[in-house]
Amino acid sequence: MTETHWKKVVAMKASDLLEPDVLNASALELLEPGMRPEAYIQALTQAEKWPEAVKVMARALPAREAVWWACVCTRQMESDANQEETEALEAAEQWVYKPNEDNRQKAFRIMQDSNSDSAASLCASAAVVSAGNLPIEKDQHVEIDKQVFPTIIESIILVSASEKSGMELLDRLRLSLISGKDIACGGNGRVDSNGEDQ
Repeated sequence: MTETHWKKVVAMKASDLLEPDVLNASALELLEPGMRPEAYIQALTQAEKWPEAVKVMARALPAREAVWWACVCTRQMESDANQEETEALEAAEQWVYKPNEDNRQKAFRIMQDSNSDSAASLCASAAVVSAGNLPIEKDQHVEIDKQVFPTIIESIILVSASEKSGMELLDRLRLSLISGKDIACGGNGRVDSNGEDQ
């Protein structure tokens, strides 16, 4: 990864993205004052601190791009998805294509019917919590805690990487971060096993 500016990342400083206790002490040692998110993620990946870099990426990407990143990684890493998981993933992707309340409500209904903790099912949850309270009927809404959004995104990346077979987990996390970088730079995030755009 390079330190070039990532046009989809609006935060100027990585420190602005991090809540207390998100990263361990060794990861925080690499954070320099005023460091941009892309430079910090670069430093973390160079130090092979892949899970910590995933946490920062989950907070650096805007909500729509973060959900897309989760969906792309899930599709690339998933093994055999069942119908419930496929529907959940498709609902999240529909929200990314058209991030309106109708699509968020659809993802919410699928999320309610899902009992799975798979990456695909979590993608629907991410689309739901990407914004504020969710209107469901006239004068009724579901209260949404947006603060959990980056945690859901990082969980999806970690779960999707752990579901993939045939590669080392750290290699899968590395590929996920290459995908996230591509999205942050304006790409579609689809990369092959060598990290090249598809």
